[in-house]
Amino acid sequence: MIKPGQRVVVGGHPGIVVDPAGLDVPEDHVAVWYGEFSADGRQRIRTVPAEYVTPAADEPDVYH
Repeated sequence: MIKPGQRVVVGGHPGIVVDPAGLDVPEDHVAVWYGEFSADGRQRIRTVPAEYVTPAADEPDVYH
């Protein structure tokens, strides 16, 4: 089961699942943020059919 905050991959692109509360997310879809922002500075969150979303397989490479 995919959960908010989970790192995922969609079509080879990494993303983070966001909480769908307050968003217009169709049934059987997941809200994913790919790190994009709109022209006015809001996060661009895309809804994706759940069948295309897979959990990220490996640990992230954390750097400072």
